[in-house]
Amino acid sequence: MSASDDNTFAAATDAARHEFIENLNSMATGSYLRDEDREFWEAPFPASAVDEAAEILHRLVSGVRADPSGEVVLQVISAHDALRALSDRHAGAVYEDEEVADFRTLVTVLCEEVGADAQQVLDDLDRIIEQE
Repeated sequence: MSASDDNTFAAATDAARHEFIENLNSMATGSYLRDEDREFWEAPFPASAVDEAAEILHRLVSGVRADPSGEVVLQVISAHDALRALSDRHAGAVYEDEEVADFRTLVTVLCEEVGADAQQVLDDLDRIIEQE
């Protein structure tokens, strides 16, 4: 793998993380709504939840990048659990099906970046989710 491949994978990981956070930010701020639709709109969770989610994802990406030969699946499960706990503190509104799908995309590109088996990591995550 060349340095440009490494940069491409890292850029894909950063883009997936950014998209996850931007989607949450849109939900927290209602920025996806037209002005006239905001009159009776209430945020499903505070913007501080977006900051917490961003920190969780930062720890995940930084941790895997720092030790790509380590237990990627444990770091992924830890991030999933932290996102679930964050969501639970906000009536389940932070980590719904769309965010889980975005998280899986992030995990996939992160695994590609560090040479981990994304399918195995996701299979292990699925086993954990099924037990919840």
